[in-house]
Amino acid sequence: GTLDQALENVELAIEMSRSNWKKYIVGVELGGNPTRNDFRLFKPAFELARKEGLSISIHCGEVPMGMNESEKDQNLLRAYQEAVAILQFRPDRLGHALLLSDSLMETLFENPIPIECCPTS
Repeated sequence: GTLDQALENVELAIEMSRSNWKKYIVGVELGGNPTRNDFRLFKPAFELARKEGLSISIHCGEVPMGMNESEKDQNLLRAYQEAVAILQFRPDRLGHALLLSDSLMETLFENPIPIECCPTS
């Protein structure tokens, strides 16, 4: 998807969270194929959702990543940098987070964010 599509969906969620659906619409989540898109592209949509009081869950650490910014493999570096951006954003909940680098796990231990883990994925 695109940022425009994400913003449209967040605006719909905000609208619904203020209607008769408010007990059902409590937040937004970013999931999907972690190699196709990047949280940083969609950050404005999640900033809007947070500003309007919606909870946020973001899948993170689902694919192998580099250990730090010195990583030479561009795919591993991108995964690391995206995970850094997600942890800095501080969503209300993380999805997966099983393949975070040791340094990012340490960051998470120091500043905990609840993690949801799916036993079948």
